[in-house]
Amino acid sequence: LYLEGSRGGSYAAVNGYAFQGLAVCDDPEETPLVLPIAEYKYLSEPGVLGGRFSIDANVMALTDSAGEIKRGVGGKPVFDARGCPKTVGGGADVRRFSISGGWSLPYLGRLGDIYTLSATLRGDLYWVDEVAVKPTALAPSKFSGVTGRIFPQIALDWRYPWVRQTGTVRQVIEPVVQLALSPYGGNPDKIPNEDSKDFEFDDTNLFSLTRFPGLDRVDGGPRLSYGLRVGVYGASGGRTTAFIGQSIRPTEDDDFSPSSGLAGRVSDFVGRVVVSPSKYLDLSYRFRLGQDDLSARRSEIDLTGGPDWLRVKLGFVSLQEAPAEEKEEVGQRQEINVSGSAALGRNWSLTGRFRRDLTNGNTLRAGGGIAYEDECLFFGVDVSRRFITPERDIGEGTSVRFTVRLKHLG
Repeated sequence: LYLEGSRGGSYAAVNGYAFQGLAVCDDPEETPLVLPIAEYKYLSEPGVLGGRFSIDANVMALTDSAGEIKRGVGGKPVFDARGCPKTVGGGADVRRFSISGGWSLPYLGRLGDIYTLSATLRGDLYWVDEVAVKPTALAPSKFSGVTGRIFPQIALDWRYPWVRQTGTVRQVIEPVVQLALSPYGGNPDKIPNEDSKDFEFDDTNLFSLTRFPGLDRVDGGPRLSYGLRVGVYGASGGRTTAFIGQSIRPTEDDDFSPSSGLAGRVSDFVGRVVVSPSKYLDLSYRFRLGQDDLSARRSEIDLTGGPDWLRVKLGFVSLQEAPAEEKEEVGQRQEINVSGSAALGRNWSLTGRFRRDLTNGNTLRAGGGIAYEDECLFFGVDVSRRFITPERDIGEGTSVRFTVRLKHLG
């Protein structure tokens, strides 16, 4: 269930999540309950000198009874007689309140270079029950109680776009540099990590002040990030753009896994190349290259083409194998994804998708659906088949999803 609304520079949303699984392996006593998770965001109009103030607040209550997946030799999950992954222990119950205030000031230099100064102060308060911590002689391996943190951060961004017009073609070269300063030690083990586990370092979050996707982890310590953007734009709408960047810091950061590309003092290189000669064809290549040998740690290629009524997308992803000690990381993988959509008249559409693991020669997923959409209503039926993948903690199954969405209420 969710409720959201916005007015001017304010946005608020309240969400609740409850699950009831129908599969053999689903245990109601191990199903998490999130009720509620609420957020509020405010961004002011430009004030003195063009500066803006912002406020972000978040409240979450999580009841998590699910334990950790039991793993055997080589980090592989252990299954019971039903073919279900075995679990160990139970999850932690978490109540969180987070609020942060920020201020940013843009400035345009005489040479056309652009500066942005920003400062934020964030506070997080947690009430937790049965959180796993590092045991000591005076403390057990589980913590229950109240904990929190205060996290200030200041950053200065600098950009210098160079533009040149040659006939009908416009060329842009833009170096980008960011200096971010914040204290170390913002992630004590008494604060559980529930919403920042699925982390991926790429070109979209290189300059983010907090590169974790959630609030349970903060990106502490000083760092310097830099990159270069280039672009060629045609008068008819075609374009080619590219970006590459990197981040450095004084010390290593154990909040990131060794395979993330951010654990060392010098990060991996991240970037992208986008070629779009027309609105009917887009080719993108996103990459992460090792900072020591420029080896391809992650590669993603997507090709999308066709008119609006018939779009086809072909994707390929390649991941380098993670170290053996990272039990929860996905190993070396090469996958191909094919998806498409076709319009059937004004309101009806068909979709289809296929995903295959090229490394092990397994089909992972296949599915499709049909949908109806008009100015007031969306209704869709989707069927998906998941194939056996023992190395990924999940088994074979078929799912059917019915979606009904009423538009423009309130």
